[in-house]
Amino acid sequence: MYLPLKPNINIKLPGVAGGGPEVHQVAYGSANLSIPIYSGGRIKYGIESAKYLVEASKLNTESDKTAIAYNVAEAYNNLFKANQAIKVLEENLTASQQRDETFLKLENNGVIARNDRLKANLQTSNIELQLLEAKNNYNIANINMDLLLGIPETTEIEVDQNYIERRRRY
Repeated sequence: MYLPLKPNINIKLPGVAGGGPEVHQVAYGSANLSIPIYSGGRIKYGIESAKYLVEASKLNTESDKTAIAYNVAEAYNNLFKANQAIKVLEENLTASQQRDETFLKLENNGVIARNDRLKANLQTSNIELQLLEAKNNYNIANINMDLLLGIPETTEIEVDQNYIERRRRY
Protein backbone atom coordinates (compact mmCIF):
# COMPACT_ATOMS: atom_id res chain seq x y z
CA MET A 1 0.00 0.00 0.00
CA TYR A 2 1.32 3.46 -0.90
CA LEU A 3 0.77 6.53 1.24
CA PRO A 4 0.54 9.55 -1.06
CA LEU A 5 1.09 12.09 1.68
CA LYS A 6 4.06 12.51 3.93
CA PRO A 7 2.77 12.20 7.49
CA ASN A 8 3.72 14.88 9.93
CA ILE A 9 5.43 13.03 12.78
CA ASN A 10 6.84 15.24 15.48
CA ILE A 11 8.57 13.11 18.07
CA LYS A 12 10.43 15.11 20.65
CA LEU A 13 13.17 12.93 22.03
CA PRO A 14 16.13 14.34 23.90
CA GLY A 15 19.23 14.36 21.72
CA VAL A 16 17.34 13.69 18.48
CA ALA A 17 16.94 16.49 16.01
CA GLY A 18 14.22 16.52 13.38
CA GLY A 19 10.74 15.17 13.23
CA GLY A 20 11.34 11.42 13.40
CA PRO A 21 11.37 8.68 10.77
CA GLU A 22 9.91 9.03 7.32
CA VAL A 23 7.50 6.46 5.89
CA HIS A 24 10.12 4.74 3.73
CA GLN A 25 12.44 4.41 6.75
CA VAL A 26 9.99 2.47 8.89
CA ALA A 27 10.27 -1.32 8.82
CA TYR A 28 8.33 -4.06 10.52
CA GLY A 29 9.71 -7.49 11.28
CA SER A 30 8.84 -10.53 13.27
CA ALA A 31 10.37 -13.87 14.08
CA ASN A 32 8.91 -17.04 15.48
CA LEU A 33 11.01 -19.63 17.31
CA SER A 34 9.72 -22.89 18.71
CA ILE A 35 11.60 -25.32 20.93
CA PRO A 36 10.10 -28.12 23.00
CA ILE A 37 10.52 -27.56 26.73
CA TYR A 38 10.07 -31.23 27.60
CA SER A 39 9.70 -34.03 25.12
CA GLY A 40 9.43 -36.87 27.59
CA GLY A 41 12.90 -38.26 26.89
CA ARG A 42 11.81 -39.18 23.38
CA ILE A 43 14.85 -37.75 21.62
CA LYS A 44 17.22 -38.39 24.50
CA TYR A 45 18.42 -41.90 23.63
CA GLY A 46 19.04 -41.05 19.97
CA ILE A 47 21.20 -38.09 20.98
CA GLU A 48 23.09 -40.14 23.55
CA SER A 49 23.73 -42.91 21.01
CA ALA A 50 25.12 -40.42 18.53
CA LYS A 51 27.32 -38.95 21.26
CA TYR A 52 28.82 -42.36 22.06
CA LEU A 53 29.38 -43.01 18.37
CA VAL A 54 31.26 -39.73 17.97
CA GLU A 55 33.35 -40.42 21.07
CA ALA A 56 34.25 -43.87 19.78
CA SER A 57 35.37 -42.48 16.45
CA LYS A 58 37.75 -40.10 18.23
CA LEU A 59 39.49 -42.79 20.24
CA ASN A 60 42.67 -44.45 19.03
CA THR A 61 42.29 -48.23 19.01
CA GLU A 62 45.84 -48.95 20.14
CA SER A 63 46.18 -46.60 23.07
CA ASP A 64 42.64 -46.25 24.36
CA LYS A 65 41.29 -49.80 24.65
CA THR A 66 39.84 -49.10 28.08
CA ALA A 67 38.11 -45.96 26.87
CA ILE A 68 36.70 -47.82 23.87
CA ALA A 69 35.40 -50.63 26.11
CA TYR A 70 33.78 -48.05 28.39
CA ASN A 71 32.22 -46.29 25.40
CA VAL A 72 30.80 -49.57 24.04
CA ALA A 73 29.42 -50.43 27.49
CA GLU A 74 27.72 -47.03 27.75
CA ALA A 75 26.26 -47.42 24.25
CA TYR A 76 24.87 -50.82 25.26
CA ASN A 77 23.43 -49.29 28.45
CA ASN A 78 21.72 -46.73 26.25
CA LEU A 79 20.32 -49.49 24.02
CA PHE A 80 19.10 -51.35 27.12
CA LYS A 81 17.37 -48.21 28.48
CA ALA A 82 15.66 -47.61 25.15
CA ASN A 83 14.42 -51.22 25.18
CA GLN A 84 13.10 -50.83 28.74
CA ALA A 85 11.30 -47.61 27.78
CA ILE A 86 9.50 -49.55 25.04
CA LYS A 87 8.42 -52.22 27.52
CA VAL A 88 7.05 -49.65 29.98
CA LEU A 89 5.13 -47.85 27.23
CA GLU A 90 3.69 -51.13 25.95
CA GLU A 91 2.42 -51.92 29.46
CA ASN A 92 0.97 -48.42 29.76
CA LEU A 93 -0.72 -48.80 26.38
CA THR A 94 -2.34 -52.09 27.38
CA ALA A 95 -3.68 -50.56 30.61
CA SER A 96 -4.90 -47.47 28.75
CA GLN A 97 -6.70 -49.55 26.13
CA GLN A 98 -8.45 -51.52 28.88
CA ARG A 99 -9.46 -48.25 30.53
CA ASP A 100 -10.87 -47.05 27.18
CA GLU A 101 -13.04 -50.18 26.95
CA THR A 102 -14.29 -49.63 30.49
CA PHE A 103 -15.05 -45.96 29.79
CA LEU A 104 -16.94 -46.92 26.62
CA LYS A 105 -19.14 -49.31 28.63
CA LEU A 106 -19.70 -46.64 31.29
CA GLU A 107 -20.64 -44.10 28.63
CA ASN A 108 -23.08 -46.53 26.99
CA ASN A 109 -24.73 -47.04 30.39
CA GLY A 110 -24.95 -43.29 30.95
CA VAL A 111 -22.58 -43.22 33.93
CA ILE A 112 -19.96 -40.89 32.43
CA ALA A 113 -20.03 -38.15 29.84
CA ARG A 114 -18.70 -38.62 26.33
CA ASN A 115 -16.08 -35.95 27.00
CA ASP A 116 -14.49 -38.11 29.72
CA ARG A 117 -14.25 -41.08 27.37
CA LEU A 118 -12.70 -38.88 24.68
CA LYS A 119 -10.10 -37.62 27.16
CA ALA A 120 -9.16 -41.22 27.92
CA ASN A 121 -8.92 -41.97 24.20
CA LEU A 122 -6.63 -38.97 23.77
CA GLN A 123 -4.33 -40.29 26.50
CA THR A 124 -4.21 -43.65 24.73
CA SER A 125 -3.31 -41.94 21.46
CA ASN A 126 -0.53 -40.01 23.20
CA ILE A 127 0.89 -43.25 24.62
CA GLU A 128 0.78 -44.81 21.14
CA LEU A 129 2.73 -41.84 19.79
CA GLN A 130 5.29 -42.10 22.60
CA LEU A 131 5.66 -45.82 21.87
CA LEU A 132 6.34 -45.15 18.18
CA GLU A 133 8.98 -42.57 19.09
CA ALA A 134 10.56 -44.94 21.64
CA LYS A 135 10.78 -47.67 18.99
CA ASN A 136 12.37 -45.20 16.60
CA ASN A 137 14.90 -44.21 19.28
CA TYR A 138 15.66 -47.90 19.89
CA ASN A 139 16.26 -48.44 16.18
CA ILE A 140 18.62 -45.46 16.07
CA ALA A 141 20.48 -46.72 19.15
CA ASN A 142 20.71 -50.17 17.54
CA ILE A 143 22.15 -48.76 14.31
CA ASN A 144 24.66 -46.67 16.26
CA MET A 145 25.68 -49.76 18.25
CA ASP A 146 26.11 -51.70 14.99
CA LEU A 147 28.32 -48.95 13.62
CA LEU A 148 30.27 -48.80 16.86
CA LEU A 149 30.95 -52.53 16.73
CA GLY A 150 31.73 -52.48 13.02
CA ILE A 151 28.95 -54.88 12.03
CA PRO A 152 26.36 -54.34 9.28
CA GLU A 153 23.78 -51.66 10.11
CA THR A 154 20.89 -54.05 9.55
CA THR A 155 22.02 -56.37 12.37
CA GLU A 156 19.45 -56.48 15.16
CA ILE A 157 21.17 -56.61 18.54
CA GLU A 158 19.17 -58.59 21.07
CA VAL A 159 19.17 -56.96 24.48
CA ASP A 160 19.84 -59.31 27.39
CA GLN A 161 16.86 -59.02 29.73
CA ASN A 162 18.97 -60.18 32.70
CA TYR A 163 21.61 -57.53 32.04
CA ILE A 164 20.87 -55.51 35.18
CA GLU A 165 20.95 -58.58 37.44
CA ARG A 166 24.27 -59.71 35.98
CA ARG A 167 25.69 -56.23 36.27
CA ARG A 168 24.76 -56.00 39.97
CA ARG A 169 26.75 -59.14 40.77
CA TYR A 170 30.03 -57.58 39.62
